[in-house]
Amino acid sequence: DKLGEHEFVMGPGSDSWVNLEEISPHMPKAIVTTEDGAFYKHQGISLSAIKRAAIKNMKAGYFAHGASTISMQLVKNLFLSRDKTMSRKLQEMILTWWVENSMEKDQILELYLNVVEFGPAIYGIRSASLHYFGKEPSDLTILECAFLSKMLPNPIARYKYYEAGGLDDAWRAVLDRVVTKMFERGYITEEEWKEAMASGFVFHYSTPGEAEDPSDGQDPEDDAAVDPAS
Repeated sequence: DKLGEHEFVMGPGSDSWVNLEEISPHMPKAIVTTEDGAFYKHQGISLSAIKRAAIKNMKAGYFAHGASTISMQLVKNLFLSRDKTMSRKLQEMILTWWVENSMEKDQILELYLNVVEFGPAIYGIRSASLHYFGKEPSDLTILECAFLSKMLPNPIARYKYYEAGGLDDAWRAVLDRVVTKMFERGYITEEEWKEAMASGFVFHYSTPGEAEDPSDGQDPEDDAAVDPAS
């Protein structure tokens, strides 16, 4: 735990595993929208995202923005420690190349959704769906998918919204922007977009109270999303 490493049983046949076709079709689209807009176009590494992140980091004066694709995030979750060294970065590149050349894109996305952390010790889309909304992944709404996608890449910090029992206006606006991007990219219909924008959700076993802003005064959407305009 001190190294941020966790061991758990996963894979087809395990209690936590969910096949991609058993997940709401809006969940993969929400993840691609927020985490890696060019997922189906690149070969695991987005040079344009790396360039943009480097420029933002130079302006910020510190490492504030990442450029990890979904494939790179999967590799880091499955195989690597969190040490930031040149050798580890080289391993990440090699393993990402191997994953991209060994698996189809939908297989990568399926595996990613089953292992990624959505909150404190909440790994995989099935655990997340049951924990936050008390339902199976197949039943997630568009807005719920947008929320889970925006838990990344800071699931521990953004867990505050669940603990507080709801969203503040700023974070609701973030989810609305995600839903709007999904519509603009053709992932959902105009009718679905309007319905999602007018909808809400209630956390499962949530604690009543007003949400605090976990961004500490910064733009709540200023995260490490890859190729958001792609």
